[in-house]
Amino acid sequence: MTSSSSSTSKKRSVDGCKRGAEVGGGETDLVHDGIVAELKVEKTTTVTEDNVSRFLGQTTSYGSGLGSQLGIALVLDLSEKKHPLGHPANYVHWLKPSLHGVSGAAYPSRVAVVVVNGNTPLPSDFARKKIPARDAAAASDSPR
Repeated sequence: MTSSSSSTSKKRSVDGCKRGAEVGGGETDLVHDGIVAELKVEKTTTVTEDNVSRFLGQTTSYGSGLGSQLGIALVLDLSEKKHPLGHPANYVHWLKPSLHGVSGAAYPSRVAVVVVNGNTPLPSDFARKKIPARDAAAASDSPR
């Protein structure tokens, strides 16, 4: 396959979802209905709400290039899982990135960072493994 044919095959549209759209001097991973989705892979570090900020800049820039306030960063987390996984909603983080030259923006950007946990152990891998826990009665967590 020549480089021109591989480039052509990367940029395609299926049911309104465009792959490889050029926006603001770069190439997006996916665009659907004007919403950018950037696809990322993290191989070693567990992705948490505290460390997802590194996925905001590119997603926000592409979104604003399309005139959208919303972007999605989909992160495949392949790090080692030392504890069982929780409910999928625990792995969706809604963030409001800082914007250049603006505080209190009338049209703020938002990025949904969706963490997809890969490299997941089997439930039986946790059999007889001590998992840290806290007293549920003393926990202040409440269902959403």
